[in-house]
Amino acid sequence: MTTPIHFTLSWALAVFLTWAVLGALNVGIAAISYMAFGDAATGIVRNALFGRRTKSWWGNLAMAAVSIPIGYIYVGPVGALAAAAASVVEHFEWPPIDDDITVPVVSLAIMVLPRLA
Repeated sequence: MTTPIHFTLSWALAVFLTWAVLGALNVGIAAISYMAFGDAATGIVRNALFGRRTKSWWGNLAMAAVSIPIGYIYVGPVGALAAAAASVVEHFEWPPIDDDITVPVVSLAIMVLPRLA
């Protein structure tokens, strides 16, 4: 079950850590945008096709269509790659970990690791 606090905490941590540690606010903004705008696209598709809460690859495709351009604009090719990975990760549920946590964590890892190497 999702709670509003998961997204709020992941948003705050992603933005703060990328700004404080990397000095790269764009990376944090991209990661949270995948969840904010991309996951919204999954909800729109889900409601249009199924009328109920369910995971669907159609929703994940919509998430990718929204998120990949955001990632490319904010971060470049690695941001687009992170958006594609986030769109796949969003499809799966690993209770008790919510996708509001897994999507930003996975996308941040993909965007941050090359900067640390």
